[in-house]
Amino acid sequence: MSPSYTALTAICGALLITMIAGCPMKDYVCKWESGVYVLHCNPDVYNYTFLTVVSTIRKIPTNATRLKVQCFSQRIVVDLKFSRLWNIRELTLDTFTVKSNRTKIFKYVAHLRRLTLRNLDWSRLEKETFRYLSKLQTLSIERLDSLEYIHPEVLAPLQSLQSLSFRHVGAKKDRLRYSDYAALLRHLPSGGLRTLVMYDVHSDNHPETKLNIDVMFNNGQWSKRLRYLDLGCNNLVSIDGNPARSWPVLEYISVAENSLLGATTINAFWMQFCTHMTLETIDLSRINERALSSGDAVFQLTVDDTCRLGVPMRLGPRIRSVSVRDTTFIANTDTLHYPLCFHDDRDTVHYVDLSNARTTRPLSFSFRHLHALRYLNIQNLNTRRLTGTTFSRMPNLTMLLLGRNLIGGSIANDSVNALFASNTQLRMLDLAECHISSVPPGEFSQLNRLQILNLSHNEMTTFTVKLDKLAALRLLNISHNKLTTLSGATRKQLDDLAWRGPIQVDISGNPLRCFSNHSEFATWAETTAVEFVNAEKTLCTCENGTQRMALGDESRFTERGTEFVEKETANNAWKYGIGISLPMVVLAVVISAYVWHRCRWKCAFYCHQMQRLTPVADSTTSDRVYKRDAFICYNSNDSTWVCHDLLKHLEDSRISTVIHHRDFLPGSVLEETIRESIDMSRFTVLVLSPDFLASNWCLLEMHLARNRIISEGRDVIVPIILREFPTSQLTRTLEGILSKSYIQWTEDPEGQALFWDKLITKLKKGGNIRPLEN
Repeated sequence: MSPSYTALTAICGALLITMIAGCPMKDYVCKWESGVYVLHCNPDVYNYTFLTVVSTIRKIPTNATRLKVQCFSQRIVVDLKFSRLWNIRELTLDTFTVKSNRTKIFKYVAHLRRLTLRNLDWSRLEKETFRYLSKLQTLSIERLDSLEYIHPEVLAPLQSLQSLSFRHVGAKKDRLRYSDYAALLRHLPSGGLRTLVMYDVHSDNHPETKLNIDVMFNNGQWSKRLRYLDLGCNNLVSIDGNPARSWPVLEYISVAENSLLGATTINAFWMQFCTHMTLETIDLSRINERALSSGDAVFQLTVDDTCRLGVPMRLGPRIRSVSVRDTTFIANTDTLHYPLCFHDDRDTVHYVDLSNARTTRPLSFSFRHLHALRYLNIQNLNTRRLTGTTFSRMPNLTMLLLGRNLIGGSIANDSVNALFASNTQLRMLDLAECHISSVPPGEFSQLNRLQILNLSHNEMTTFTVKLDKLAALRLLNISHNKLTTLSGATRKQLDDLAWRGPIQVDISGNPLRCFSNHSEFATWAETTAVEFVNAEKTLCTCENGTQRMALGDESRFTERGTEFVEKETANNAWKYGIGISLPMVVLAVVISAYVWHRCRWKCAFYCHQMQRLTPVADSTTSDRVYKRDAFICYNSNDSTWVCHDLLKHLEDSRISTVIHHRDFLPGSVLEETIRESIDMSRFTVLVLSPDFLASNWCLLEMHLARNRIISEGRDVIVPIILREFPTSQLTRTLEGILSKSYIQWTEDPEGQALFWDKLITKLKKGGNIRPLEN
C-alpha cells in the first residue's frame, strides 16, 4: 500500500470520526418546550446520513417524563439509546430513519404511557417491536408511508393499551389490507381499548374498497368497550355488518370522506348507526363526495307521508351531534310532503348540520321532538317548502341557517306568522339567497332575542317588516335586494333600536334613489345614529340617472333645489398648506433615515439598556380593557373539535371567546373584522393543523396576531397543535411562535386533563375584561 493512499485513508477516517463524534455536541439542540424536552437536528447542517444522539441524551435530566426527537428529514439516520431515561412517560419520534435495533429502542423506557411514531422510514413492525411496553396506554402511528408489513401479534404485549391510532399509513406501498388490520386487532389484549382511529390507511388507488365490520372488529372483547371510532378517508364504497353487536357502547363514529355508493348500503348504515343506543356523535360528511362524478345512486330515502314508517332518520337516545354535510340525497317518493325526517325521542340532540347536501329534487323537512336542538344548518338544500310545523318543536333553537334555498314562496304566504313563532330563543336567522320577494310585517314579531337577521341577496322591492319587537337586534342585512328607499316607519323603528343600543344596517347593493321625492331618506341617512355597514358600497342614483353618490361617505349631501350635490369646499387654503409642508416632511424623513442608518447600532444598544433599566409592566396590571379573553383562530375543517370541545371547556370556565362563524357580522369587511377581533381579545388562540397552514385566511390571522406582539411587547399568542402537520408547511413565523411554547392535544384522558388545565390557566392569567352587554 502506497504512503499517499495510507495518508488519505487516515485523513478520511479522522474526518469521519470527528463528524460522528462532534455532531451531537454541535448540531443537536435540546430545548425545553411546554413541559417537553425536544431534540432538534437541523437538516441544513447535515450533509451526511448517520448521527448518534447518545451524548446529547445524556444532558437530559433523569427525571424527565416527556421527550421528542425530531430531525425534519428522513435522510438522517439516527442511533437512539435511552438507557438513562427510566422515567420517560411520553415519547415522540419524528421524521428520521432509525438505525438502532428497533426492539431494544424501547427496552429502557418500559414505563412509557404514550408513544408517537411519525414520518419515520420504517417499513416493518415486527412481533418484538413493542415487547417491553406493557404499560403503554396510547400508541399513535402517523405518516409511515413506507410501512408494508405489520406482524399480527405486534400489539399483543400492550396489556394497558387504551388508544390506538393509524393515520396516513402505507401510502407508498399499498400492500396493507383490511385482513392485515383484522389480524392485528384480533390479537389485541382484551383490556380497555377505548379509541381506535384508522384514518387514511388506504389510498385512492387501493383495490380493497369494502369493509365488513363483523369480520374486522367482532373478534375480541376489546371491541365491546370501544367508545371512539374513526374510519374516515379510506375510499370505502361499502360497509356491512351490525355495529350494535360489534360496538355496544360506542359514542362517536366517523366515516367521513369515503366513497359510499348505493342506496342500500347507506340506508342500512344510517339505520344501524343513528339508532345505536349509546352513540352520541355521528359524522357522515362527504361520504359520497368522490362518487358524484360517477352518477351512482346515493343515500336514498324511503319514507311515507306521515313520516312514521321506514324512516332512516330516526335518532338514537343519546345522539347529540349529527353532521351530513356535502352528501347527496335521492328521494324516491313522488309525495314530497315530508321526505326528510328527524326524530329525537329523548331530547338529546343539540347540533344538526345538513348543509350543502345535493338533492335530485326539492326537499321539505319534518323534525320531531328536537326540543334540545340549539344549532340547525340546512343551507343550500334546494328546499322549496316550509310549514308552520317545520320548526315548531324546537323551542331552544338559537341559530337557524336557511340560506340558499327556494323558500321565498313559503315566507311570502305565511300570513299567520307561524313559521318562526315557536323559536323565541333565536339569536341568528339566515335567510340569504332564498328568492324572497316579500316578508309579512309580523313574520319575526315573536323573536325578541334575535340579534342577527340576514335577508341579503333576495328580491324584495319594499321592506315592511316590523322591527319594534326585535329589541335585541344588532345587525340587519338587507343588502343586494331591489329596494329604492326605506319607508318612514322603518326608519323610525331603526332609530328607536339605535337609541336602545348600537345597531348596524347593511343596505348596499340596492338601487337606492336620491330623487327629490326621496329627500327624507337622504336626510335621515345623514343624521341617524344607525351605523351603515359597507357604507362605501352603498350608492344612490340621482335624477339624471348618470351620477352616483356614496351614501354614508364623509362627503354628506346637501340639498340645492331638487338635486343633491356634494358639499363645496369653503376655500382652497389646505392646498397651499400641503404644497409648503410636503417638501419639509420629505426632507425630514430623508435626514432621519440617514441619521438612523449611521447610528442605528448605538440607538439599538441604548434602547436595550433602557429596557433593562425600565421594569416591564405586567400584563396582569395593565390598564387596557379587553372585551373578550380569547380570539379563536382555526380552520373550518377543525370546527367540530373547536365547537364541541374547546368552546365548551373555555366557556364552562367563564372564559369569553370570539369565533368567526358565530361572532362575525355577515356583510362586514372580513379583514377589518379579524383585526378588530384580535385587538379586542386579550389572547389569540391558534388551533394548528395541516388545514390551518393551508388556509390563507388562517395565516393572515396568525400574522396579525404576531404584529400585535411586536406592537404591544407581550406574548398574546397561545398555539395549540391539534393535529400534526408536515414540516414542509412550517413557516419562519410559525417556527418562531412554536419556539417559545405551545400546547399539544392528545387523545389520552390524563393528557387531556393536563391540556385543559394549562390552557385555562394561561387564558385566565392577567388582563381586565369588560362585561359584555346583553
